[in-house]
Amino acid sequence: MPLSRLSIRWKMTLLYTLLLMLLLAAFGIYLYLEVERLTVNSLDKTFTLRCQQALEAAPILVTELAHVQPAARSLPMLERLASPGLFLQIRSFDGQVLAKSSNLGNVVLPSPHTSFRLPATGSTEQIRLPIKGLLPEAASTDLSEARFLLYSHILYDQTGRSIGVLQVAQSLFTVDEVQDGLIDVLRQGGIVVLVLAIVVGAYLAGRLLQPIARITATAHQIGSSGDLSQRITLSPYKQQDEVGKLATTFDAMLARLELAFNKQKEFVADASHELKTPLTAILGYANFLRRHGAQQSEQAIEAIQGIITQAERMHRLMLDLLDLARLDSQQEIPRNEVSLEPVVEEVVKELQLLAQEKMIQVAVIHPERETGLVFGNPDKLKRMVANLLENALKFTATGGHVKIILHMQSQEQKQLVVLEVQDTGCGIAASDLPQIFERFYRVEKSRSRAAGGSGLGLAIVREIVEWHGGTISVKSQLSQGSTFLVCLPVHNLPVES
Repeated sequence: MPLSRLSIRWKMTLLYTLLLMLLLAAFGIYLYLEVERLTVNSLDKTFTLRCQQALEAAPILVTELAHVQPAARSLPMLERLASPGLFLQIRSFDGQVLAKSSNLGNVVLPSPHTSFRLPATGSTEQIRLPIKGLLPEAASTDLSEARFLLYSHILYDQTGRSIGVLQVAQSLFTVDEVQDGLIDVLRQGGIVVLVLAIVVGAYLAGRLLQPIARITATAHQIGSSGDLSQRITLSPYKQQDEVGKLATTFDAMLARLELAFNKQKEFVADASHELKTPLTAILGYANFLRRHGAQQSEQAIEAIQGIITQAERMHRLMLDLLDLARLDSQQEIPRNEVSLEPVVEEVVKELQLLAQEKMIQVAVIHPERETGLVFGNPDKLKRMVANLLENALKFTATGGHVKIILHMQSQEQKQLVVLEVQDTGCGIAASDLPQIFERFYRVEKSRSRAAGGSGLGLAIVREIVEWHGGTISVKSQLSQGSTFLVCLPVHNLPVES
């Protein structure tokens, strides 16, 4: 199976197992070499002592070599020095074997690699020899060869003339046997470790990736059912690792998606209701005109006026929705430096007739001679002020008062332009204040609809304020009026002459 088709769990398990096996192989190689070094060093001490004894017996060997028959190839001193696993041989410089211990049998020790350039202290090297008949202890094994330590030293006669090379060989069969056993142990242990690594790795990877599996299952269920209320159920303890944070982030994302989806459904329901009311009225007036328009001219005029009124209401609703759509889309809107004083004066002048109809006094107060400039869009700022003033006039009783206060304020080393709209209206209940800036939210639904409100005015104000980098808040008490407070950052302070 291609690696790309494996699950993350098995990919992690295979990677973990591969790393573990590489570490185990590196450890096995180190252990193999270290055991060889320690055992060879241990044997080398004994081998050095035996070689020293052979060198001390060199005069006797030279004497015996001079009196022995050439065909005998056996010296009494060689036999005394030899022992199981220790072999001696004397050869001439032309390669002829002059004598050897009987335990060598038919085996001949090879010539040293530096037979004509041996140092005064001799040389030691490792060789391989067949062990059949040479080492009785190797009869029970399937090994055909073993390693030997071979020490070679020039043999001198009494006159100092070199007559040949004395060779002493020590079997390393025990070292090879230990290392072969170690290889078997490492091989068997590696198989056990491999199986355990796969089992434990798969289990641990499954535990670690359990939240991801739940995320996948939850996403699949949401995709198939469309139910955004589902959440990932984590273990009883709070996971603080990356996987736990991913699960928490996924839950937060689902909560936001569910909230946005619910708001969208509410928005569609409210927008449909807002459109249904004027459309129902328009259809009623149109049917009346079709049936009785010719006979009842006065009622026909009222019906036509009703159609115009409801059409204007639908037009305002469409404009509000378009404004919100533009603000939500964050499309590029031209900006420049704007002073709020002329904007407020213009809005008050446009709504003065509405205030006079309800006999409401509107006062504009700005203590400072000039306020700072706001970097924004003049049309949006005008819409913000108009919505706040219309809201104040709508819910202020006949004979009431509305104040618009414009002043400067310092906050955290920032200069702000503050716009306050105060009214003496009916006020807002504390339970309604957190939702007052939500779209289509009405404090008194029946009265708001009767007044022609869509529930979008304050939502548009909040969007405009936030688009300009400002904040908006409200303070209100029932039967005592409300105060809306807008704070906008200053772009450029006026320079006094």
